[in-house]
Amino acid sequence: KPSRPNRTEPNRDAPSFGGEDHIALTDRWAAVASRLVAAGLSPPPECPAGGYVDQVPGYPHPCGVWLMPDCRTDEGTLEYLLKTLVARGDPLWPHAEAYTDEATARGARFSETDRRKAITHCWLAWQEKPGLPFGTAITARYLNHDSPEALAFLAWLGRLYSIPALAALHSPRP
Repeated sequence: KPSRPNRTEPNRDAPSFGGEDHIALTDRWAAVASRLVAAGLSPPPECPAGGYVDQVPGYPHPCGVWLMPDCRTDEGTLEYLLKTLVARGDPLWPHAEAYTDEATARGARFSETDRRKAITHCWLAWQEKPGLPFGTAITARYLNHDSPEALAFLAWLGRLYSIPALAALHSPRP
């Protein structure tokens, strides 16, 4: 009987493609593309600017890939996309960055790769209703919803889930 892999241990040999903002976009795309090929798809050599949507042969639902924050840059976390939703010139954002860095100097234990997450949550803690989840913060209008990056993400979601009103929001830049 073949042994089953221990699900609590990460597979260090498997390509990684989620949550790491220090891995170049080209490397993240290569890892994803290899899995797409294994699923029977033919992804392009570079991550499409508007995200990737395709149909797996014999599967009823489409397959989609969006590499945070915008399928174009190396900063690979949701928080980089969320930063684009903060109003330009917001006076609290620079303070959240500075205080997060000061907290690190004083012994805060988050990793450097989680710095943007810490800044985002610090900034959210200073809003009228502190600590709202991201979606609720958009509804409360602490975060905007119409940055070019957000519209591109929504357009991709529209293509993935066949929602014409979303798909028409943005034409991705080449």
